Amino acid sequence: MRGSTELMARDEVALGEELGLVRHYLAIMQARLGERLQAELSSSPEAEVWTLPPGLLLTLVENALEHGVSPALQPVKVQVAAAVQEGHLSVTVQDSGPGLSPDWQEGVGLANARERLRHRFGDRAHLRVEAAEPGVRATLSVAGPAAVEEVRHVC
Repeated sequence: MRGSTELMARDEVALGEELGLVRHYLAIMQARLGERLQAELSSSPEAEVWTLPPGLLLTLVENALEHGVSPALQPVKVQVAAAVQEGHLSVTVQDSGPGLSPDWQEGVGLANARERLRHRFGDRAHLRVEAAEPGVRATLSVAGPAAVEEVRHVC
């Protein structure tokens, strides 16, 4: 708990640090949910050094557990993947749960995450939540400063 409180008090954290917090959170939830939760994390070393506002990844993982695992009776896989390609960070959280309901609306956590991304990165960052087959996929993408400069030179 102390480590997570200190991490959340910062302006930004390395993705690798937040992945460590997510691993601990998933281990606790695994003990609580048992076989209903199957978690898989993967990340590249290049992705782990990118800095983000703290708690963004944790928010996406918490949403996957609350809306994907909790209502399901069968085991649900939650996959977290982070990679850098062509100067862009991509972080994906996908669950194999019941998916988005027809009347789904974005909640406070996602709206807050979007605002924090906009404040930190402007139009360089995007958060997309979409139906996956099965489940839901949330994708956070951030263009690095070099990638933004390349786009400006091309335009």
